[in-house]
Order: sequence, then structure tokens, then C-alpha cells
Amino acid sequence: MLPETLPGLNLAQALERQDGDVAFVKSLLLVFASKHGEVDREIRQALSCGDREQAIRCVHTMKSVSSYIGATQLQTLATKLESVLKEEDEVQLKPLLADFSTEVGQVMASIDKLELEPA
Repeated sequence: MLPETLPGLNLAQALERQDGDVAFVKSLLLVFASKHGEVDREIRQALSCGDREQAIRCVHTMKSVSSYIGATQLQTLATKLESVLKEEDEVQLKPLLADFSTEVGQVMASIDKLELEPA
């Protein structure tokens, strides 16, 4: 069973994308958290090492996978962040990365709550 709402997640959209399979959506969310829980740190580390291409790959992956779990705001921010990184727009990078990080945290916190709920 999934809760009706979780901050940062459009569960209705996720269920629609996965033909209403609640168990599959829940497993997608848990896999997402385990595989992408450190994405913020990974992006910042890549940027601090001067590896903009690695940062772009991380953001691109988040853009793709966030759509499958209904993390629509995260997907929007990842799309914007990917553009800013490709354009090397340093003025917009810092505030956008902060917004992205906040949203990643919100999505991960919601998934953590989901893990604590009884099946």
C-alpha cells in the first residue's frame, strides 16, 4: 500500500506510468533511494574536481529516473540544471544546485517514510 501523498512525489503519476502496480512503484522508489541517495554529493564532487561531464551525466540520469517515480519537481530542476551545466552558466549554477539539493533531500525523506510504513 502506498500513502495518498508524499512530499516531492506524484504517486498517482508514478502508478499511472507503471499500470497501477503498487508493489512495483514501491520497489522503484526504494531502488531509486538506494542508487541515487548520494547524487547531490556526487554532482558537487564532480564539479569540485573539474569534471563537468560527470556532473552532467549524474544530472541527466536524475532527470530520466525521477520521471518514473513521479518526482516531477526534481525532474524539472534536473532538466534546468543540466542546461545550466552544459551552457557553463556559473551565475545560475549555485542557486539552482541548491534548489536541486533541497528537492533531492525532500524526495529521499519521503521515500524514507515509505520504508518505515508497514506493508
